Amino acid sequence: MTQSVLNSFKKLNIGVKLWPFDLLKYGIRSFLKHDLD
Repeated sequence: MTQSVLNSFKKLNIGVKLWPFDLLKYGIRSFLKHDLD
C-alpha cells in the first residue's frame, strides 16, 4: 500500500511540475495566433 501511495505521489509531483510548462506553451501559442491575426 505504501509503495502504491508513493508511486501515485511521484506521478502527481511530476504532473504538478509539468503542467505550468504546458500552460505556458498554450499561452504563448494562443498569444502568437492572436498576434498573427
